[in-house]
Formats: sequence, structure tokens, C-alpha cells
Amino acid sequence: MALGTPAECRRCRALPPLNGPSVSPAPAGVPSVVVAGAGGMGREAAAWVADAWPDVRLLGFVASPRTPPGATLLGLPVWATLDAPLVAAPDPAPAVVLAIGEAVLRRRVADQAAERDLELLSVIHPTAYVGPGVAVGAGVVLAPNVTITRDAQVGTGAIVNYGAQIGHDASIGAFAFVGPGAALGGDVTVEDGAFLGLGCSVLPGRRIGEGATVGAGAVVTRDVAAGSTVVGVPARAVTS
Repeated sequence: MALGTPAECRRCRALPPLNGPSVSPAPAGVPSVVVAGAGGMGREAAAWVADAWPDVRLLGFVASPRTPPGATLLGLPVWATLDAPLVAAPDPAPAVVLAIGEAVLRRRVADQAAERDLELLSVIHPTAYVGPGVAVGAGVVLAPNVTITRDAQVGTGAIVNYGAQIGHDASIGAFAFVGPGAALGGDVTVEDGAFLGLGCSVLPGRRIGEGATVGAGAVVTRDVAAGSTVVGVPARAVTS
């Protein structure tokens, strides 16, 4: 099943095509945010939000229903659900930054945000280069030193981690994850929910299927089937 855009989200903010070196547009009407994810990526995302928008208040983090009462991270509360930050900041409601590595969990939180009419906010770090004609969907995170050259698309809820490079006319699907230092050539397609590991390379024109996993350091020279896992140089499917 394609992950796609949360169907009921009326406040998902999709950015128009950008042009040249960029800083995220100021989130007008968004005085506060909550980071969904309380692990390492959640801590990183908190810093990236502060870098992009020093005046936006970070209310806290949302982890899982098993989060114990009174939990904290970086001196801020960690809540079990998105309902708690609505009580903390009811008007206007906080926006949500998706900072969870696993695609299924990221999509689940996006759906929960949609049910509560909370906006999914895209974070583009000031050091990211987003070239002409690049379209960025709602709830995307572009980490420090990311490069997207031009005329590419990044779908809803995707994460492109620090130092990753994405070539011209590439397409990154909804809730996909591109790991630190990954390098994608031009015309590469990464379908919904795929996971590309740290430092992997994908040759121009190749397709990574929905939900597929590319191991760290792998070099993809041919298309990768949906749901499969490939590793090595050149990348080969893992067999059980």
C-alpha cells in the first residue's frame, strides 16, 4: 500500500518549488512546534528547528504510548501522544516536525496529526542547498549540508539526512529515508517508505522500490525491487 499524503490533513504545508541556496520560509502563524521522535534524530531535529527559526518555541517531544509520566529530554517534556501538546498550547496549536527514522511510525504520527488538524511542518536547514525547481512536500526534513541540485521532488514526510546529495530530476517518495552521506545520481526514483543507508550510492536512472532497504555503503547499479534488501558493491539482494 502506498504511504502517500495523510488523507485528512488540512494543514499540511507543502512548499512551492525553491530556487537556489535557501533558508526555510518563516512559518507564519506557527509560534510553537513539537518534535515527533525522542531518540537521536529527535534531538538533532530540535537543533535544526532552532537553527532555522530561532524565534519558534519548541514545546517538547512526542515519543510513544509507553512514555512514562514526567519524562523529559533536553529539559523539555516528552509526551506519550499528540494530545498533551494541544493542552500545553491550545491556540494556536503547535506544528509537528517528523523526526522518526522508521517510515511506518512516521506515517502513523502524520495520520495522528491529521486527525487532530495539526500542521506538518517542513524543516530545511539553513546550510542545505535546494536548487531551482525543487518541490518539497509537507512534513519533510532536510538536514544540514544536504544538496538537491534541481528539478527534483521530495514527498510528504521524507527525511534526507545530513550531507546527502540528490541529483537533478530525482524523486524521493513519501516517508522515504535517505541516510547521511548518501549520493543519488540524476533521475533516480526512491519510492514510498524506502530506506537508504548511510553512505550508499545510487547510479543515475535507477529505481528503489517501495519499502526497499539499501544497506550502508552499498552501490546500486540496477533497480531494486519493492520490499527487498540489497547490500554490497555492487549491491545484491539479501537471500534468506
